[in-house]
Amino acid sequence: MSSALIAFSLAICSEKVSALRVLDQTPESPAIPFITSVATPVLQIEAIRSALLRLAKDPDRKPVLRGLHIGAITAVEPSFYERIMDYEREAADLGYSVLA
Repeated sequence: MSSALIAFSLAICSEKVSALRVLDQTPESPAIPFITSVATPVLQIEAIRSALLRLAKDPDRKPVLRGLHIGAITAVEPSFYERIMDYEREAADLGYSVLA
């Protein structure tokens, strides 16, 4: 579990988080993976990405990002997530093609 996720969880609900235990860990992600539907049109994805990058550069929004424990929002190449995608393929190979 990433330190940012732990910090965020503790800030939100420390008494419930303290009862959790780590069963397994996935590799760290190169950046926060903002996720949308596979059916989202490319132009809409570009608009969302552009809005997030503008938000990250806006000094007036820094308190919002800090409140969410987000240090930065950056655009990364999809290939940076290859290790994460390997886990998705492995899950599908094991019969878990739909993750809840």
